[in-house]
Amino acid sequence: MKKILIINGPNINMLGIREPKKYGKNKLSYINNKIKEKFEKKIKLFFFQSNSEEKIIKKIHKSYKKINYIIINPAGFSYNSYSILDAMLSVDIKYIEVHITNIFSRKDRDRSIFSRNAICIISGMGYMGYISALKFLIKI
Repeated sequence: MKKILIINGPNINMLGIREPKKYGKNKLSYINNKIKEKFEKKIKLFFFQSNSEEKIIKKIHKSYKKINYIIINPAGFSYNSYSILDAMLSVDIKYIEVHITNIFSRKDRDRSIFSRNAICIISGMGYMGYISALKFLIKI
């Protein structure tokens, strides 16, 4: 059974509260539960969210040789966290980058340093982006 870690970066813990017109009304716990319900019989899922760059790096390092794939929403770290990117590259775990909003339509937030090395990027599908990423990873 494939093991997939879903990492969410800063402020994703505020989903449902933070700008609901942009990010939706669903809390992260609701999204994680929906994902579990849909996929728990097909894959082994692990969820992690932190506002701390250091904690995300440690989680990635601990995933070495334990996780098959990572789905990462680097959120505010998308633009400048070379430390998280280096951690991702050091463990050599293939990953999909997911963003709830379409970052490419957002002025000053239309890029990500993670995109170049990702299997693919899913942006602007709300929490369905995570579902799409998981469906893809199950098939490869």
